[in-house]
Amino acid sequence: MVDAIIVAFLFLSFVAQVVLPLNAWAYVRFTYPRLRRRFREEPAFPVNLIVPCKGTNRHLPDNLRAISAQDYPALTVRFVTDTADDPAVAVIEAVIRETGRGTPLVAGFDGLTCGKNHAELVAIAADATSEVHLICDSDLRPAPDFVREMVRPYLDPSVNVTCSGRRIVPDRPSLGALAYAMAVGFATMLLAFRPVTYVWGGCFSVRRRAFIEWDVRRLWRGTEDDDLVLCNAMNERREKPVFVPTAVSPSHEAHATVRSLLGWLVRQGQTARIHYRPAWLLLFLVETSLCLGSLGAAAWGAFALATGGFSWQVAAAWIPIFLIPVGGLLTKAPYLERRDMPLWLWSLLPVFSHIIVALAFGLAVKPTMRWGDKVLEFNKDGTIRAVGALRNKGGRRPFFGRRAS
Repeated sequence: MVDAIIVAFLFLSFVAQVVLPLNAWAYVRFTYPRLRRRFREEPAFPVNLIVPCKGTNRHLPDNLRAISAQDYPALTVRFVTDTADDPAVAVIEAVIRETGRGTPLVAGFDGLTCGKNHAELVAIAADATSEVHLICDSDLRPAPDFVREMVRPYLDPSVNVTCSGRRIVPDRPSLGALAYAMAVGFATMLLAFRPVTYVWGGCFSVRRRAFIEWDVRRLWRGTEDDDLVLCNAMNERREKPVFVPTAVSPSHEAHATVRSLLGWLVRQGQTARIHYRPAWLLLFLVETSLCLGSLGAAAWGAFALATGGFSWQVAAAWIPIFLIPVGGLLTKAPYLERRDMPLWLWSLLPVFSHIIVALAFGLAVKPTMRWGDKVLEFNKDGTIRAVGALRNKGGRRPFFGRRAS
């Protein structure tokens, strides 16, 4: 029985720490370049680039400047805020004056549809000509060919969704920021795993035809999520997104503390549980098994070595421990030329990353979700049932309307 458990855990660790990262490396280095060479033409169809913005920080001007300076002629850039007095508005107006490109939009509020979803729907409704709607979070600082790369796969008429990811370049090397960079690295790695339909909501695009035929507008209304809802729509039609590694962009915004990171991960876990339950359950079981299994394997291996000497069981129990840093390095491998954090951190941080992700996805069973200064309650179909104010020591914070920011 013990031998079977040891072999099973060794297999799980090898798949999670070696096979998945190597799959991403092969996709980035070989599979996608071969796919890209099939598109001999340059894309020229109209694109609606949607940039939801909320608040400001010292990175926002450079981010929006990079988004506005895209090397793509048939491009409409729409910067969307909830209100006209959002702090981001002044930055948006300055960037538009400087670059000569961009349109500001004020989305307002819409019942139980969360701010980002509503902003995207307003920007899509304002566009009548673009063939592709492209979502780009305002924390990204994309290269000039970002749009061109994201829409290139649409030269294949069968493609309806493309997606990409981000890499975190922390300003300060705090544990929270570095662990966040590690977790985002793992998430970007999973975008290349074809058996699971996965899109990151901060960087994806959808063909206009698919958006209409799949009735995505209806699916996004009354929810806080756009990407996993879109994944469900693709699964129903047996569609797959095209991951575009050449569009992976840097982000200089990171969680400064472990507490902030844990809160964000819990919310990601809750979103997955509500809208994409099989993926949430799989990730929770794998991460929990890796954490508890590694601890148990290390203890059992040490005990077996002390009492019976070295054996293949001891080696098999300890190999998964050494595979953890290997997995971190292999996750970084497809993007070695891109600077973010030192390689030795990519080998050390996976231990903490697995622990905090397992903890967060376990806490995701909580039925209500904290969203900014609001608390969301959900119906069984994933739509928002009610929005309340977050309780604090002073009682309830006031809020107006039934809307999530």
